[in-house]
Amino acid sequence: MVMRERYGGMLPEPDMETVIRIGWMVTILGFIVTVVSIVGELRGWWNFVGEVGATTGAIVTVVVGMGTLLAGAGRQQVGGVRDAVETNGRKLDKLDVIEDALVEADGRTSKLDAVQVELDRQTGVLDRQVEILERIRDGLDGA
Repeated sequence: MVMRERYGGMLPEPDMETVIRIGWMVTILGFIVTVVSIVGELRGWWNFVGEVGATTGAIVTVVVGMGTLLAGAGRQQVGGVRDAVETNGRKLDKLDVIEDALVEADGRTSKLDAVQVELDRQTGVLDRQVEILERIRDGLDGA
């Protein structure tokens, strides 16, 4: 009752790093129980207890280990996505700055207009090159 009153009716959420550490510790403990139980079973120290220990330890090791592995992997993937989003956001901010720089004082020319002008200029160069190549071809064909 005291815990609920202190935290406003909600229990505190555990830190994900702590949960992952505890998961790995429980996994290691389960592996140790499995190994000790199997060795005890083979040495004849105990019979039924060794079987129960080996089975329980193996199940705990697999289940808690996989859960911890998936929780850690999920956290790393979320971190990777977050980094990618922040990086792309910075790139988009740079594009906004470039577009603002391309806008003229009267606001008629935008980034797309500047790109179109550049493409028209380059296309004109390509047209002249095609004309020259056609003249060369016609000159060679006429010979």
